[in-house]
Amino acid sequence: MDEILNVAFEETYSDETVNQTIFNEAMRRAASGAATHLQGAYEAATLKGTDRYVEVLWSVANGQHIQERQFKDIRNDYKAIMAARPQRDAIVKEQTLRNHVNALCEDSNGSVLEKMKTGWYKFRDPMFRGYVRMMAFNEGIELGDESFPR
Repeated sequence: MDEILNVAFEETYSDETVNQTIFNEAMRRAASGAATHLQGAYEAATLKGTDRYVEVLWSVANGQHIQERQFKDIRNDYKAIMAARPQRDAIVKEQTLRNHVNALCEDSNGSVLEKMKTGWYKFRDPMFRGYVRMMAFNEGIELGDESFPR
């Protein structure tokens, strides 16, 4: 709604109804702003001195329409993702992987995940999960049955 009002004001629109052109421009701006926000969150989560958080984040986003994930499933998905990326060094120790998942719940990594009951995690922003899945797809990793068509 804010973007519609901004575009209408910038266009010095004086009619009482919003036309399709103003609506389309407002939607484009809103989507661009959301993408910028999601990109910033992704970078905050994955670019903290090491790039080892990328596949960890992807493993949390794996699965079909799953909002909450159990650590054991995240671990199994992480192993499968890393098997598809043999050029990358995998996290071998389970506790180290758990520490990386927990770090994604902290401010220093953008607080993109939230701890649920013991051993369960979810994305704070469901839209961010879709963005993570898109980033994995762009790197050649298809996550679950709801991947983007090639």
